[in-house]
Amino acid sequence: MIALGGPHVTFTVEETLRRCHRVDVVARAKGIRVVIDLARALAGGAGLEGVPGISFRRDGQIVENPPPPLIDVKRLPLPAFHLLPMDRYHWRGFGGTFSHHRDQPGVPFKCTFAPSGPFGVGAGALMRPSLSSSSSTCS
Repeated sequence: MIALGGPHVTFTVEETLRRCHRVDVVARAKGIRVVIDLARALAGGAGLEGVPGISFRRDGQIVENPPPPLIDVKRLPLPAFHLLPMDRYHWRGFGGTFSHHRDQPGVPFKCTFAPSGPFGVGAGALMRPSLSSSSSTCS
């Protein structure tokens, strides 16, 4: 089983599945939960039809399952930064060790510079306002 995910295949589901014959499944949009659900379904011997957020081929036709439910990011654990080898993340411009983390898998704004559709407002996650700094001028 070969599954692809990410922005490119989310926006080119049909083209990907028609042109890339070795690809079996496309995990659309925010793939965190989608890939976990896909792995559990495959491990349990269940079919692909019950996995929300994926697209696949069946009898030469492309099947697009409904989108997955929104992820409540308040229930996700914080990143385990203590497990990073911070001695490898040294950037003199920041005065020492440095690691970038993007904490917002979803935002409530409709910014013109941000992606929309499957990755925009409400596209798979609810933001974690208490842990994210968001001083946005987007409406």
